[in-house]
Amino acid sequence: MLGLGVTGQLHAQLAKARGASQVIGITRSADKRQLAEKLGADMTMPGGEDAIRKVREVTAGRGATS
Repeated sequence: MLGLGVTGQLHAQLAKARGASQVIGITRSADKRQLAEKLGADMTMPGGEDAIRKVREVTAGRGATS
């Protein structure tokens, strides 16, 4: 999930409530990443060129799926 503003935070919570196995949030804001993890995101990371590589690493190469 890209962006962890109000809508992104809500979607992260909804994804977990609907049974998502892993919710990963990406945003530049450390405060928003911390809040997302407190609200149930499994992992968060800052955006940037390394984000795609990191998501692939933690998802065994699958990347983001729905």
